[in-house]
Amino acid sequence: VVMTLDVGHAYLASVYFRFDFFEAIRAALPLVRHVHVNDNFGRYDPLRLENFTLYRTQTPADTYPLGKGDLHLPVGWGTIPLEKVFGLLRGFRGTVVHEYRYNLFLGSAEDDYARVQNLFTMLEDPAPGPEKGR
Repeated sequence: VVMTLDVGHAYLASVYFRFDFFEAIRAALPLVRHVHVNDNFGRYDPLRLENFTLYRTQTPADTYPLGKGDLHLPVGWGTIPLEKVFGLLRGFRGTVVHEYRYNLFLGSAEDDYARVQNLFTMLEDPAPGPEKGR
């Protein structure tokens, strides 16, 4: 059994359900083969659980001004501590996808790409051994 780690979803869930975001990532790492990366503000939209049908009708015009929910912002635009996340992923050899709504951020695409590339360089470093607390 393997899994996809969706960093944005994990961050939102950790805030809403009050669990340790980094500990959850550490616990999942042995199973992770695929990572989705984007940013958000950690402001879970409870409508997602209360009325998913209505939640699905929302557009970025509804959610972005409030900074709520799974916004799929470019890396660095929200509050997810992505450098620390990528520190935990150091040495990861699976697939990483920068999953954001690029069509809404075309003017910043070059800067967004540069930020992601900087994070990806952290993956190239060898993973710390168990003695270093991974």
